[in-house]
Amino acid sequence: MLDFMRRKAQSPYIQATILVIIVVFVFWGVGTNRGNGQRAVVTVNGEIISLIDYQQAYDQAAKRLRQQLGGNLPPGFLESVGLKEKVINDLTQRLLFRQAAREMGIIVTDDEVRDKIAGMEVFKNNGAFDPGWYRQVLASSRMSTTEFEEATRNDLLMAKLMDFISGFAEVADSELKDRFDFRFGERRVSWVKLRADDFRDRGKIDEKELAGFFERNKAKYRSEPRVRVSYLRFPFAGKEAAAAVGDDDVAAYYREHIADYKLPERRRARHILVKVARDADKAELEKAEKKAAGLMERLRRGEDFATLARLESDDPGSAANGGDLGFFPRGQMVKPFEDAVFSMNVGDIRKVRSRFGFHIIKLDAISPSRTRELAEVKDEIRKKLVRERGKNLAYKKADQAYEKIILAGSLAKYCDQAGVKPVETGLFTRGDAPGALKKNREFVRAAFSLKQGELSSLLEGTDSYAIIYVEERQEPEDPKLAQVRKRVEKDFTAFRAAELARESAEKVLKNVAAGRDLAAALKEEKVKAGVDVTPYFSRAKLSAAKLPPQVAAEAVSLTADRPVPDRVIEEGRAYYVIAFKDARGPKGVNFYNEKEKIREAMRRTREAAMLAAWAENLRSRAEIEINREFIHI
Repeated sequence: MLDFMRRKAQSPYIQATILVIIVVFVFWGVGTNRGNGQRAVVTVNGEIISLIDYQQAYDQAAKRLRQQLGGNLPPGFLESVGLKEKVINDLTQRLLFRQAAREMGIIVTDDEVRDKIAGMEVFKNNGAFDPGWYRQVLASSRMSTTEFEEATRNDLLMAKLMDFISGFAEVADSELKDRFDFRFGERRVSWVKLRADDFRDRGKIDEKELAGFFERNKAKYRSEPRVRVSYLRFPFAGKEAAAAVGDDDVAAYYREHIADYKLPERRRARHILVKVARDADKAELEKAEKKAAGLMERLRRGEDFATLARLESDDPGSAANGGDLGFFPRGQMVKPFEDAVFSMNVGDIRKVRSRFGFHIIKLDAISPSRTRELAEVKDEIRKKLVRERGKNLAYKKADQAYEKIILAGSLAKYCDQAGVKPVETGLFTRGDAPGALKKNREFVRAAFSLKQGELSSLLEGTDSYAIIYVEERQEPEDPKLAQVRKRVEKDFTAFRAAELARESAEKVLKNVAAGRDLAAALKEEKVKAGVDVTPYFSRAKLSAAKLPPQVAAEAVSLTADRPVPDRVIEEGRAYYVIAFKDARGPKGVNFYNEKEKIREAMRRTREAAMLAAWAENLRSRAEIEINREFIHI
């Protein structure tokens, strides 16, 4: 649970909600044992994962995916990525880890949980825990106290477990130099790029080859299906709907949905950023911190904050505005920054560090949480209600018309009886739908799902309902070569040029592998392309090779014993042949400055490998039973 919140680091408000509820349990003793009497989705060595636990974890995972994809997920997406199975596997593995930790005697005491929560900055005012603030956040939360008490304890348990494992993942000093040389050792390669477009004019088009290419790719030239339809459309908007919405309706809606018009507290702040790279070494970090301290001192002496921000801030987006970030609620800034801003008083200046560097923050104003007045929102409510009423009226009209169409026996007969003229189209493809169909892709999809002579169901679009009848349908047809010859010739020429470029590159590579010089191999193949040599580059700085990423990744593995790769490297419509030139030791980087970073990276890699192996072992020995009745996998 808390792991989810960590991954949502850009939403400190949610973190505050979670943590504050935990405070309720720890400091006031609220909560009950949730496991009793609950249905088990998974049973792991006799211990259950409840349906509630599973559903909450699933909902959170789905929410994360929606946020990552801009708020909307395609139909069936969650099923296609196997989200249910992933959530069950994750919950199962966490429970296995907790069980193993208990067997090993690793425990988390109530005091440790209490101390963890008491030390969280989000609940502090003037350096002390603030029960009033925690109650305010708790009031807006739908999470139970027991869930978060358990989550906090489990988080601490996992941290202890990782500390235990890390003891077996230490890296000896003797290993560090080899890794340093591997990562920072430099090399150069010779390379040539054979572009497909340079081979376009090699020879005339062979008719037999062209015909074969056309046959293999005939589906590409197949005509699109086309339909011709008649339809009736019932727009949502209308004077009738507007007249049906009065002031009393607007006021009633406002009262019923007043929670939707509550605005959270917002604060206006300025900042001066002293940027620090995430991988900055100790010297760079100390330099940045010294600069930030100097800026704080200048502000204490009375220099203007906005002027200083324009001159010194490393945040170009706000520096031009004197560091002004405008008003913002919780959940929009990185956590350390937000925690500081929402614990400050107007006029306060404070220095904090985030993943971007050091921030000098000044709080300019506080806009308290409030509920928007009816006068502010009445126009948007009226617009919403008019659309809803209009949609309802349109549906009634469309539904009545549909019933009469069925009774009449056809759309044409109904239109004759009712004196209504349907909209008639010519033949069109999916991509060139005419009129109102173009704005309502739902109507187009329905039209192309029907056979000739079929009537649609009552269709709902973005701005109207519709009933569609397919007058004519033309199915896709495979054309003759003569009908699409120009397109086929163009595609075949591009295909053949790529094949010739690849074949030439492979021959050049074979000759270089046999010991020939790259330039000589090109000359032998009669390829007019220049040989280039990269600057020195390393695994730590692949970009210095000035080659496409996948080419550089292959080039860095070449050595005097393995001077060429096993294959030609394709990048777009070009083929690269590369060959080792020379190598040298690390330059411009100090082993002792990088030593601890290397140690940490190697330790983490080992920890991950050990954890994965241990997890697999725990799972292989566990008795795991999944109750698929509740999850419908």
